[in-house]
Amino acid sequence: MLRSLVGSEMCIRDRYKTELDLFQDHPRRLNKTVSVNKTGMHYLMFSHCESGIDVIFINGENGWRNAYGYLPGELYYNIPFFLAMSVLYAVVVLVWWGLVLYFRSDGVLSVHDHIGLVALLALCEVVLWFLYYQAYNNTGLRDTGLLTTAVISSCIKRTSTRILILVVCMGYGVVRPTLGDSTMKVMVFGGLYCVFTTVLDVVKAFSHEDDISSGFFVLVIVPVMVLDLIFYCWAFVSLRGVFAQLAEHKETMKLNLYRKFLAVVAVCLLLSLAWVLFQMYFLWSNAMDDHWQYLWVFDAYWDVQSFVILLTIMVLWKPSSFFIFYGAVNVHEMGPYDVIGPA
Repeated sequence: MLRSLVGSEMCIRDRYKTELDLFQDHPRRLNKTVSVNKTGMHYLMFSHCESGIDVIFINGENGWRNAYGYLPGELYYNIPFFLAMSVLYAVVVLVWWGLVLYFRSDGVLSVHDHIGLVALLALCEVVLWFLYYQAYNNTGLRDTGLLTTAVISSCIKRTSTRILILVVCMGYGVVRPTLGDSTMKVMVFGGLYCVFTTVLDVVKAFSHEDDISSGFFVLVIVPVMVLDLIFYCWAFVSLRGVFAQLAEHKETMKLNLYRKFLAVVAVCLLLSLAWVLFQMYFLWSNAMDDHWQYLWVFDAYWDVQSFVILLTIMVLWKPSSFFIFYGAVNVHEMGPYDVIGPA
Protein backbone atom coordinates (compact mmCIF):
# COMPACT_ATOMS: atom_id res chain seq x y z
CA MET A 1 0.00 0.00 0.00
CA LEU A 2 1.01 3.68 -0.38
CA ARG A 3 0.77 5.70 2.79
CA SER A 4 0.78 9.50 2.89
CA LEU A 5 1.78 10.88 6.24
CA VAL A 6 1.17 14.50 7.08
CA GLY A 7 2.17 15.50 10.57
CA SER A 8 4.89 16.20 13.05
CA GLU A 9 8.13 14.30 12.65
CA MET A 10 8.70 14.50 16.40
CA CYS A 11 5.33 13.26 17.64
CA ILE A 12 3.76 10.02 16.35
CA ARG A 13 0.30 10.79 17.69
CA ASP A 14 0.02 13.88 15.48
CA ARG A 15 0.25 11.94 12.22
CA TYR A 16 -2.56 12.12 9.68
CA LYS A 17 -2.73 8.95 7.59
CA THR A 18 -4.15 8.28 4.14
CA GLU A 19 -3.91 4.75 2.72
CA LEU A 20 -4.21 3.67 -0.91
CA ASP A 21 -4.14 0.10 -2.25
CA LEU A 22 -1.83 -0.38 -5.23
CA PHE A 23 -2.02 -2.94 -8.02
CA GLN A 24 1.06 -3.55 -10.10
CA ASP A 25 0.98 -1.94 -13.56
CA HIS A 26 -2.24 -0.13 -12.70
CA PRO A 27 -1.87 3.60 -11.89
CA ARG A 28 -4.00 4.93 -9.06
CA ARG A 29 -5.06 8.48 -8.28
CA LEU A 30 -4.90 9.98 -4.79
CA ASN A 31 -6.90 13.14 -4.18
CA LYS A 32 -7.05 13.89 -0.50
CA THR A 33 -7.57 16.94 1.67
CA VAL A 34 -6.30 16.76 5.23
CA SER A 35 -7.33 19.23 7.94
CA VAL A 36 -4.44 19.91 10.33
CA ASN A 37 -5.68 21.12 13.68
CA LYS A 38 -2.41 21.65 15.51
CA THR A 39 0.04 24.51 14.98
CA GLY A 40 3.61 23.42 14.41
CA MET A 41 6.18 22.23 11.90
CA HIS A 42 4.59 19.62 9.61
CA TYR A 43 6.07 17.33 6.97
CA LEU A 44 4.64 15.47 3.98
CA MET A 45 6.04 11.94 3.58
CA PHE A 46 5.32 9.00 1.27
CA SER A 47 6.14 5.36 2.05
CA HIS A 48 5.06 1.92 0.86
CA CYS A 49 5.11 -1.50 2.46
CA GLU A 50 4.49 -3.67 -0.58
CA SER A 51 7.36 -6.17 -0.81
CA GLY A 52 6.62 -7.07 -4.43
CA ILE A 53 7.06 -3.54 -5.74
CA ASP A 54 10.58 -2.23 -6.12
CA VAL A 55 9.87 1.21 -7.57
CA ILE A 56 6.85 3.47 -7.29
CA PHE A 57 6.55 6.57 -9.46
CA ILE A 58 4.66 9.46 -7.88
CA ASN A 59 3.62 12.40 -10.01
CA GLY A 60 1.57 15.36 -8.87
CA GLU A 61 1.56 18.33 -6.56
CA ASN A 62 0.57 19.23 -3.03
CA GLY A 63 -0.61 22.51 -1.58
CA TRP A 64 -0.66 23.90 1.95
CA ARG A 65 -3.01 26.58 3.21
CA ASN A 66 -3.03 28.11 6.66
CA ALA A 67 -5.76 30.13 8.32
CA TYR A 68 -4.18 33.39 7.10
CA GLY A 69 -3.18 32.24 3.60
CA TYR A 70 -0.69 30.10 1.70
CA LEU A 71 2.52 31.53 3.11
CA PRO A 72 4.47 29.04 5.32
CA GLY A 73 4.23 29.84 9.00
CA GLU A 74 7.94 30.57 9.40
CA LEU A 75 7.69 33.23 6.68
CA TYR A 76 4.37 34.84 7.58
CA TYR A 77 5.80 37.58 9.81
CA ASN A 78 7.83 38.84 6.86
CA ILE A 79 4.62 40.53 5.67
CA PRO A 80 4.15 42.88 8.66
CA PHE A 81 7.93 43.25 9.01
CA PHE A 82 8.52 44.50 5.47
CA LEU A 83 5.38 46.63 5.68
CA ALA A 84 6.79 48.32 8.79
CA MET A 85 10.20 48.71 7.14
CA SER A 86 8.52 50.25 4.07
CA VAL A 87 6.80 52.86 6.25
CA LEU A 88 10.05 53.65 8.10
CA TYR A 89 12.08 54.01 4.92
CA ALA A 90 9.36 56.13 3.30
CA VAL A 91 9.44 58.55 6.25
CA VAL A 92 13.24 58.63 6.23
CA VAL A 93 13.40 59.25 2.47
CA LEU A 94 10.84 62.08 2.62
CA VAL A 95 12.58 63.78 5.55
CA TRP A 96 16.04 63.38 4.02
CA TRP A 97 15.21 64.72 0.58
CA GLY A 98 13.20 67.52 2.18
CA LEU A 99 16.32 68.58 4.08
CA VAL A 100 18.50 68.23 0.97
CA LEU A 101 16.19 70.48 -1.05
CA TYR A 102 15.80 72.99 1.77
CA PHE A 103 19.54 73.38 2.37
CA ARG A 104 20.58 72.88 -1.27
CA SER A 105 21.92 76.42 -1.56
CA ASP A 106 24.15 76.58 1.52
CA GLY A 107 24.80 73.31 3.29
CA VAL A 108 24.60 70.30 0.96
CA LEU A 109 27.60 68.23 -0.11
CA SER A 110 27.75 65.65 -2.87
CA VAL A 111 27.78 62.85 -0.28
CA HIS A 112 24.26 63.89 0.77
CA ASP A 113 22.89 62.97 -2.66
CA HIS A 114 24.60 59.58 -2.43
CA ILE A 115 23.03 58.94 0.97
CA GLY A 116 19.59 59.84 -0.39
CA LEU A 117 20.06 57.49 -3.35
CA VAL A 118 20.91 54.57 -1.04
CA ALA A 119 17.80 55.34 1.03
CA LEU A 120 15.64 55.27 -2.12
CA LEU A 121 17.13 51.91 -3.15
CA ALA A 122 16.44 50.53 0.32
CA LEU A 123 12.83 51.72 0.12
CA CYS A 124 12.37 49.99 -3.25
CA GLU A 125 13.86 46.78 -1.83
CA VAL A 126 11.56 46.47 1.20
CA VAL A 127 8.48 47.38 -0.87
CA LEU A 128 9.31 44.65 -3.41
CA TRP A 129 9.75 42.04 -0.67
CA PHE A 130 6.46 43.06 0.91
CA LEU A 131 4.67 42.71 -2.44
CA TYR A 132 6.30 39.32 -3.07
CA TYR A 133 5.30 37.82 0.29
CA GLN A 134 1.81 39.31 0.06
CA ALA A 135 1.28 37.81 -3.41
CA TYR A 136 2.70 34.46 -2.27
CA ASN A 137 0.32 34.44 0.69
CA ASN A 138 -2.73 35.29 -1.45
CA THR A 139 -2.15 32.90 -4.36
CA GLY A 140 0.10 30.15 -3.02
CA LEU A 141 2.43 30.66 -5.99
CA ARG A 142 5.94 32.10 -5.98
CA ASP A 143 5.96 34.93 -8.54
CA THR A 144 9.27 34.26 -10.28
CA GLY A 145 9.49 37.69 -11.84
CA LEU A 146 8.72 39.52 -8.60
CA LEU A 147 11.09 37.29 -6.64
CA THR A 148 13.93 37.86 -9.11
CA THR A 149 13.34 41.62 -9.07
CA ALA A 150 13.34 41.65 -5.25
CA VAL A 151 16.55 39.61 -5.08
CA ILE A 152 18.35 41.85 -7.59
CA SER A 153 17.07 44.94 -5.77
CA SER A 154 18.46 43.58 -2.49
CA CYS A 155 21.87 42.98 -4.09
CA ILE A 156 22.00 46.48 -5.58
CA LYS A 157 21.00 48.02 -2.24
CA ARG A 158 23.53 45.91 -0.33
CA THR A 159 26.27 46.91 -2.77
CA SER A 160 25.38 50.60 -2.67
CA THR A 161 25.29 50.50 1.15
CA ARG A 162 28.78 49.02 1.28
CA ILE A 163 30.07 51.60 -1.17
CA LEU A 164 28.49 54.37 0.90
CA ILE A 165 30.06 53.06 4.12
CA LEU A 166 33.39 52.67 2.36
CA VAL A 167 33.49 56.22 0.96
CA VAL A 168 32.35 57.63 4.31
CA CYS A 169 35.18 55.73 6.02
CA MET A 170 37.57 57.18 3.45
CA GLY A 171 36.46 60.68 4.47
CA TYR A 172 34.70 61.57 1.23
CA GLY A 173 32.98 64.96 1.47
CA VAL A 174 34.34 65.74 4.92
CA VAL A 175 38.09 65.06 4.87
CA ARG A 176 38.67 64.85 1.12
CA PRO A 177 36.58 66.49 -1.65
CA THR A 178 37.13 63.58 -4.07
CA LEU A 179 38.24 59.97 -3.87
CA GLY A 180 41.03 60.56 -6.39
CA ASP A 181 42.71 57.36 -7.57
CA SER A 182 40.49 55.31 -5.24
CA THR A 183 37.38 56.03 -7.32
CA MET A 184 38.13 53.31 -9.87
CA LYS A 185 39.00 50.82 -7.12
CA VAL A 186 35.70 51.47 -5.35
CA MET A 187 33.77 51.10 -8.61
CA VAL A 188 35.49 47.81 -9.46
CA PHE A 189 34.83 46.48 -5.96
CA GLY A 190 31.16 47.51 -6.20
CA GLY A 191 30.74 45.87 -9.60
CA LEU A 192 32.30 42.58 -8.50
CA TYR A 193 30.34 42.52 -5.25
CA CYS A 194 27.05 43.20 -7.04
CA VAL A 195 27.63 40.43 -9.60
CA PHE A 196 28.67 37.73 -7.13
CA THR A 197 25.99 38.56 -4.53
CA THR A 198 23.33 38.55 -7.25
CA VAL A 199 24.41 35.10 -8.44
CA LEU A 200 24.53 33.81 -4.85
CA ASP A 201 21.13 35.20 -3.84
CA VAL A 202 19.43 34.00 -7.04
CA VAL A 203 20.86 30.52 -6.43
CA LYS A 204 19.61 30.58 -2.83
CA ALA A 205 16.18 31.89 -3.85
CA PHE A 206 15.55 29.12 -6.41
CA SER A 207 17.48 26.27 -4.78
CA HIS A 208 14.23 24.88 -3.33
CA GLU A 209 12.89 24.26 -6.82
CA ASP A 210 15.97 23.21 -8.78
CA ASP A 211 18.72 20.76 -8.00
CA ILE A 212 21.82 22.93 -7.73
CA SER A 213 25.14 21.22 -7.12
CA SER A 214 26.92 21.93 -3.85
CA GLY A 215 30.13 22.61 -5.77
CA PHE A 216 28.54 25.47 -7.67
CA PHE A 217 26.99 26.80 -4.45
CA VAL A 218 30.41 26.89 -2.77
CA LEU A 219 31.90 28.47 -5.89
CA VAL A 220 29.63 31.52 -5.55
CA ILE A 221 29.88 31.73 -1.74
CA VAL A 222 33.69 31.96 -1.57
CA PRO A 223 34.01 35.14 -3.72
CA VAL A 224 31.34 36.91 -1.63
CA MET A 225 33.15 35.95 1.58
CA VAL A 226 36.46 37.23 0.18
CA LEU A 227 34.87 40.50 -0.98
CA ASP A 228 33.23 40.98 2.43
CA LEU A 229 36.60 40.48 4.11
CA ILE A 230 38.18 43.02 1.75
CA PHE A 231 35.37 45.47 2.52
CA TYR A 232 35.80 45.29 6.31
CA CYS A 233 39.59 45.53 6.15
CA TRP A 234 39.46 48.39 3.65
CA ALA A 235 36.88 50.30 5.71
CA PHE A 236 38.79 50.05 9.00
CA VAL A 237 42.18 50.84 7.42
CA SER A 238 40.59 53.92 5.80
CA LEU A 239 39.03 54.95 9.09
CA ARG A 240 42.38 54.69 10.82
CA GLY A 241 43.91 56.96 8.19
CA VAL A 242 41.09 59.50 8.57
CA PHE A 243 41.48 59.53 12.37
CA ALA A 244 45.24 60.05 12.05
CA GLN A 245 44.82 62.91 9.57
CA LEU A 246 42.15 64.68 11.64
CA ALA A 247 44.14 64.27 14.85
CA GLU A 248 47.30 65.61 13.18
CA HIS A 249 45.54 68.78 12.01
CA LYS A 250 43.51 69.06 15.23
CA GLU A 251 40.15 69.08 13.46
CA THR A 252 38.20 68.29 16.62
CA MET A 253 34.72 68.78 15.21
CA LYS A 254 35.24 66.33 12.37
CA LEU A 255 37.07 63.93 14.68
CA ASN A 256 34.09 63.79 17.04
CA LEU A 257 31.82 63.11 14.07
CA TYR A 258 33.87 60.08 13.04
CA ARG A 259 34.20 58.85 16.61
CA LYS A 260 30.42 58.64 16.89
CA PHE A 261 30.21 56.83 13.57
CA LEU A 262 32.93 54.36 14.58
CA ALA A 263 31.15 53.63 17.89
CA VAL A 264 27.92 52.69 16.09
CA VAL A 265 29.72 50.54 13.50
CA ALA A 266 31.70 48.75 16.22
CA VAL A 267 28.54 47.97 18.20
CA CYS A 268 26.83 46.66 15.06
CA LEU A 269 29.81 44.40 14.28
CA LEU A 270 29.83 42.97 17.80
CA LEU A 271 26.08 42.36 17.66
CA SER A 272 26.47 40.70 14.26
CA LEU A 273 29.13 38.36 15.60
CA ALA A 274 26.91 37.44 18.54
CA TRP A 275 23.97 36.93 16.17
CA VAL A 276 25.96 34.59 13.91
CA LEU A 277 27.07 32.54 16.91
CA PHE A 278 23.47 32.35 18.13
CA GLN A 279 22.32 31.14 14.71
CA MET A 280 24.98 28.45 14.72
CA TYR A 281 23.86 27.32 18.18
CA PHE A 282 20.22 27.37 17.08
CA LEU A 283 20.92 25.10 14.12
CA TRP A 284 23.29 22.87 16.08
CA SER A 285 20.73 22.32 18.87
CA ASN A 286 18.00 21.28 16.37
CA ALA A 287 15.64 23.88 17.82
CA MET A 288 13.99 24.58 14.47
CA ASP A 289 10.96 22.34 15.02
CA ASP A 290 10.18 23.87 18.40
CA HIS A 291 10.87 27.50 17.51
CA TRP A 292 10.02 27.61 13.80
CA GLN A 293 7.92 30.78 14.25
CA TYR A 294 11.11 32.78 14.92
CA LEU A 295 13.06 31.70 11.82
CA TRP A 296 12.11 34.89 9.96
CA VAL A 297 14.06 36.92 12.53
CA PHE A 298 17.39 35.50 11.29
CA ASP A 299 17.17 37.39 7.99
CA ALA A 300 15.22 40.32 9.44
CA TYR A 301 18.12 41.18 11.75
CA TRP A 302 20.38 42.09 8.82
CA ASP A 303 17.70 44.38 7.36
CA VAL A 304 17.33 46.12 10.72
CA GLN A 305 21.10 46.49 11.07
CA SER A 306 21.37 47.97 7.58
CA PHE A 307 18.62 50.44 8.48
CA VAL A 308 20.37 51.41 11.73
CA ILE A 309 23.71 52.05 10.01
CA LEU A 310 22.06 54.08 7.24
CA LEU A 311 20.05 56.05 9.80
CA THR A 312 23.24 56.72 11.78
CA ILE A 313 24.95 58.13 8.69
CA MET A 314 21.88 60.26 8.00
CA VAL A 315 21.79 61.67 11.52
CA LEU A 316 25.53 62.42 11.64
CA TRP A 317 25.71 63.75 8.07
CA LYS A 318 22.29 65.48 8.00
CA PRO A 319 22.10 68.55 5.74
CA SER A 320 22.08 71.89 7.54
CA SER A 321 23.46 75.38 7.17
CA PHE A 322 26.04 74.40 9.81
CA PHE A 323 27.23 71.28 7.95
CA ILE A 324 29.07 73.39 5.39
CA PHE A 325 31.81 73.71 8.01
CA TYR A 326 32.33 69.94 7.74
CA GLY A 327 33.09 70.25 4.03
CA ALA A 328 36.42 68.92 2.85
CA VAL A 329 39.21 71.50 2.94
CA ASN A 330 42.72 71.16 1.58
CA VAL A 331 44.70 71.90 4.75
CA HIS A 332 47.91 72.59 2.82
CA GLU A 333 46.27 75.52 0.99
CA MET A 334 45.04 77.23 4.16
CA GLY A 335 46.51 80.49 5.34
CA PRO A 336 47.95 80.99 8.83
CA TYR A 337 44.75 82.71 10.01
CA ASP A 338 42.24 80.33 8.44
CA VAL A 339 40.17 78.00 10.63
CA ILE A 340 38.30 74.79 9.98
CA GLY A 341 34.81 75.10 11.37
CA PRO A 342 32.95 77.95 12.95
CA ALA A 343 34.95 80.57 14.78
